[in-house]
Amino acid sequence: MKTLSFLAPFDLNGLPLKNRIVMAPMGRSRADDTLHTVNHLHRTYYTQRAGAGLIITEGALVSEEANGGLGLPGIYNRQQIESWRKITDGVHEKGGKIFIQLWHTGRLSHPRFLKGNLPKGPSVLPFQAAVYTEKGFENVPTGEEFTLDEIARVINSFRSAGRKAMLAGFDGVEIQGGNGYLVHQFLNYYSNQRNDQYGGSIQNRSRFLLEIIENLAQVMPVQRIGVRLNPSQHNILGMDLDAQTIPTHEYVVKSLNDFDLAYLHLVSPYTDVTDHHFGVSNVVQHFRPLYKGNLITNGGYNRAKTEEVLRTQEADLVSFGKLFISNPDLVQRLANDWSLNPLQEATIYGGNAAGYTDYPFYEAARVAPV
Repeated sequence: MKTLSFLAPFDLNGLPLKNRIVMAPMGRSRADDTLHTVNHLHRTYYTQRAGAGLIITEGALVSEEANGGLGLPGIYNRQQIESWRKITDGVHEKGGKIFIQLWHTGRLSHPRFLKGNLPKGPSVLPFQAAVYTEKGFENVPTGEEFTLDEIARVINSFRSAGRKAMLAGFDGVEIQGGNGYLVHQFLNYYSNQRNDQYGGSIQNRSRFLLEIIENLAQVMPVQRIGVRLNPSQHNILGMDLDAQTIPTHEYVVKSLNDFDLAYLHLVSPYTDVTDHHFGVSNVVQHFRPLYKGNLITNGGYNRAKTEEVLRTQEADLVSFGKLFISNPDLVQRLANDWSLNPLQEATIYGGNAAGYTDYPFYEAARVAPV
């Protein structure tokens, strides 16, 4: 096992990690719907998985206006800080490290989550998407456009959330810059057709993300800030590839070199873009030469692929999503080449401990009576 690359310790810009396996951010929709606090189940869930070199939590709302779903946690008030503190303490007691993902859903929301108000985004543009509400899946309505004053307020909400994350004991934060949410909406031409300093040119559409980083760096070490991008996202959650998509992300990635960030987290496309004229299938291979810092790659990895991408230095760390849901001891299972628990799709979102904290550890499952 000592020869496995993913078991080697890693220096994440001054933060020591015990291995190179990362638990990816995954929404599980089990937070309090009124207070947006986390609870004892979250503590169990994350501490069970503290064998990862780094845990990145599910997206946490940076403000009340950032909401876009059921059971989403927040990081914008005292109660939420106190609830998250129990999770960070639990992970640290197990020798783990944990970042919180900062999140604003932008136009991917519904009036049911916004006190009857329409969602807001970079531009007023209709698109096809649905969100899950207490009534089931409902189409996202065409929303409203952020004013410049409102953009400044949103940027400040990220700054404030970063400060609160530090008070909650997190080792750092990750900015959700992909998956069709607000930061991604500013980057993408199909969702951003503004005519001011936040729209039009590639530089202007990138401004929102870069200003968030600059503001966060005023309240926490920049070395504790990570950024997650999904450059080739296509035909899902309101995002479509065009001639400017990859050049925009290339500009962003190069610009991130101006900051001494913890890492850049790149996600493989969720849909097949192999034959798409504007798509990039191997995202990490494409962007690795452009970024000088630590790089996390995500999407479809197994034991062999993890070793290969680390051995070739295309990435420095590998993140896992669904495999961590069903395998709390994933690092041990990968290290020993043990079998993996199957995923229970029906219990991914919402509910209680079932499909959340009751997946067995390998040794426990192996000795359990038949």
